[in-house]
Amino acid sequence: MHAEPDGFMLDTKFINGVRAVGSKDLTYDILVRENQLEEAHAMVKRIPAMGLVIDHIGNPNIEVGHFDHWARYMKQLSQFNHVHVKLSGMVTQANHNSWTSADIRPYVDFCLEHFGPARLMFGSDWPVCLLAADYEQAYQALIDCLIELSNDERSMILGTTAIKFYKLFS
Repeated sequence: MHAEPDGFMLDTKFINGVRAVGSKDLTYDILVRENQLEEAHAMVKRIPAMGLVIDHIGNPNIEVGHFDHWARYMKQLSQFNHVHVKLSGMVTQANHNSWTSADIRPYVDFCLEHFGPARLMFGSDWPVCLLAADYEQAYQALIDCLIELSNDERSMILGTTAIKFYKLFS
């Protein structure tokens, strides 16, 4: 939805379409830019009963250190238990040539605090991550940010949450 005009996520036809996806016991991934998180929040309020995912942690501009606006709306989104977050796309939102795990850590820590491991899942953003890192580097950056978690918490983020959320196994 990041390429759609303002108001698109709140259009009745769009909302009804997402609800129709949910009526089939499917989930919907919300791909937005940081400046669309307020509208995404308004959309989520209108779709309370289905699994929703904020892709790429809402695409904050990590390169220039955007945090407060992003954090405000991510915190609001965290109040909806049916909303999960993909910890992905972070290296491409950082400086492509000089990012480090320390650049993405505040964003991961915020998501951990507000969503918890049971509502977070790793996503590589491959092949787009290749703009800034190879798959292993993108993966390792997240692992560096999760070092203080228990094995069970890391396992949730690295697979268990996604398996449950997307109902990958019966």
